[in-house]
Amino acid sequence: MLDIDKVTWDSAKINHSATVFSNNDLTAFIKHSNQTVVANYPRSSGKWYFELKMGSILNVMVGIVSAKSGYGSTYNSTLSRYYAINGSRIEGNTSQSYGVAYSNNDIIGIALNLDDGTIEFYKNGVSQGIAFRNIYELGEVYPAFTTNGTSSSITVTAIFEEQLFNFPIPNGYKSYGLLPYSKTLLQSNNKTYSLDSIDTWYDTKMTSDNVPSPLVASASSVYSSTFPAWRAFDGLKDSNGWSTATNSIINQWLRLYFGKYTRVNKVTVVARSTTASTESPKNFDFQGSNDALNWTTLKEVRNQIGWKNSEERTYRFDKEGYFKYYQIFVYDFNGDTSPVIGEVIYGCEYLSFCEIPSISKENFIKYGAKFEFNGLEAIALDKNYILQDGVSENSDGLWTTKLDRKPLSISFN
Repeated sequence: MLDIDKVTWDSAKINHSATVFSNNDLTAFIKHSNQTVVANYPRSSGKWYFELKMGSILNVMVGIVSAKSGYGSTYNSTLSRYYAINGSRIEGNTSQSYGVAYSNNDIIGIALNLDDGTIEFYKNGVSQGIAFRNIYELGEVYPAFTTNGTSSSITVTAIFEEQLFNFPIPNGYKSYGLLPYSKTLLQSNNKTYSLDSIDTWYDTKMTSDNVPSPLVASASSVYSSTFPAWRAFDGLKDSNGWSTATNSIINQWLRLYFGKYTRVNKVTVVARSTTASTESPKNFDFQGSNDALNWTTLKEVRNQIGWKNSEERTYRFDKEGYFKYYQIFVYDFNGDTSPVIGEVIYGCEYLSFCEIPSISKENFIKYGAKFEFNGLEAIALDKNYILQDGVSENSDGLWTTKLDRKPLSISFN
């Protein structure tokens, strides 16, 4: 997790000294052509909204760019998705008609749905419709703006905080500036704990249907010994994988037995490195079970078209699973008579408690603070106790009183 306190433009990720930042790095000015400015915080999942206010603009494009593309000049990168000043949508060197043109002082809202793989642009609060449905392949992305003009100078101000938005945030979305702080200090019974965010992927690396133990891979049908079930769990993103029997293109399943109760709430499906557009799954469910007979549907996924070779798509479950068996049940593929799934990777994100051995300044900063406190080792001689019948109301609306000694008991009716 990046150690930042606020989402802004990233003044460190530039490749030209003429790019100037102001307004606490929320406003950026590009003087020369073929330059790109990106935010200082990327996202790989979730539904996020932010706004960009156009200043003096010429040949500007706003949107997102993949972390895989680096930074600098990305205006023609296939790892970017932009909404151009003339109303076009831009993917690499491909320009297509999309929305209305925009100009100085317009507000461009951007609804980034990384769970469904879509991005939608708004001009002054009016949706221009979904511009792209294929942003899965970008992986982790940054908000960005760029120019491809030969003599361009543009200024764009980012608005990442919900309280500063000019227009209502779309239903179901969160402000992009909402940071996932993972460290929180809690205290109970003279012990102090940290609430930490855990993000893990289960590394299977199978070499046969039952190696390594206790993992067991199985499938509804298999094309040949070259494409067995375990190939989808071997950890390799190549031309292999699991393939169904010829013409078995409906109601097929690929299953993994973990050998113990395993917590799962996300999964990544990787397309084969060849002919992915016709071989990959289209409509499918992720399911969990403890006996391989009774299955619970954890996530329904529909209309997954346009797969590219080696593309990775990550899905968060609608409800968390805690099962011994997990499977992807495919209702239909994208048309091939012998479809293939290249790789399936299960994972989990959750919060975990850990006890902090001592309350020192170093531990406080490490486990729970983004700023420095002094004197944490000192014993507090005065303590305030919250009582039912207090004598003064503090700023939090709590009635408190100061005692010259610790009360024998505090009771509440």
